[in-house]
Amino acid sequence: MRGIRLYPPGTRKGNRTYYARISAGGRRLEANLFTADRRVAERRAKELAERYRGQPGAEPARPRTFGDVADHYLAAQGSPARTAGFLAKLKADQIGDMAIGAIVSGDVAAAAHRLYPGTSNATKNRAAIVPAAAVLHYAAEQGWCGWVKVRKLEEVAPQTRRPAEGVPELLMEHATGPLKVLLTLLFLQGWRLGEALDLTPKADRVNLARRELLAWVGKVGRWKAVPMHDQVFVTLANYMPTLPKGARKLFPWATRWGVYRQLRELLALLAEKGHRIDFTPHMARHWFGSELGDRKVPDRDIMDAGTWTSPKSVERYNKAREARARDTLRTLDFGGGVGEAQPKRRRTKGL
Repeated sequence: MRGIRLYPPGTRKGNRTYYARISAGGRRLEANLFTADRRVAERRAKELAERYRGQPGAEPARPRTFGDVADHYLAAQGSPARTAGFLAKLKADQIGDMAIGAIVSGDVAAAAHRLYPGTSNATKNRAAIVPAAAVLHYAAEQGWCGWVKVRKLEEVAPQTRRPAEGVPELLMEHATGPLKVLLTLLFLQGWRLGEALDLTPKADRVNLARRELLAWVGKVGRWKAVPMHDQVFVTLANYMPTLPKGARKLFPWATRWGVYRQLRELLALLAEKGHRIDFTPHMARHWFGSELGDRKVPDRDIMDAGTWTSPKSVERYNKAREARARDTLRTLDFGGGVGEAQPKRRRTKGL
């Protein structure tokens, strides 16, 4: 395809999907095509190139409204379904017809309240304010408007969903087969379920020689290598030889729903034995973070041990921060202890 260059998965800093580089009129555009299928990638790249170049010999029309820029932005991004869904609602709202250069942060907030009444600020931020900000910032990068600082709505700090005392031990005692291996990984590495299910038995993902795991952190779109817990190493060293020849994934479930079904069966078995347990796979991540936090492990170290990519995202798990602050304060005094009055020195004449 003239003026279009495709980059297959694995050729651009570990990309998992095709990327396209499109050249037209001395300009260049790079975009994620969000597919690993070459035929689909070629079709999407061609459609993107047609939008980017416009009609032959004609000056491409400059997007003027939020809706116009949203379409241009989606084309440049390869039209990911989740983003396209959020922006479709914004385009249908009155903000969609507003001139891109006239929109301010308050207009975005008003749109969020109109589109998602009665929902939490976290939902409004995720579904309206963040995607709208992405469109406005994209427009500014193209020179179509000035930079607008879009403020998120204040969110209530989420509560830590740590499992009840004794639940991890009870689950590990009764789980068997791949489910027990998976739970070992979730509890002792602190991974999200999707990250664990994405693992392959290849040495670059599960490196037993280096005792290292390579996770794809989908939330931020990057790879992260983390050290392997000793017990996870032993478990995987015994488990991997049992995998079918040519297995493409480390675990047998194609989706998380298969895990949920098997986990429900385990919880039902425990209920028959008198143990009524509230547990979801993500609670293992909360246990990992809060357990280390209770041991006064700093946020940065918890981040490095798990699949978090920012210390700020670990704060909700680390409830021992206040205790550390009090310990720090106790190291300060004026030599006489806290609250103790020092004896006054008598002044002597002539001195």
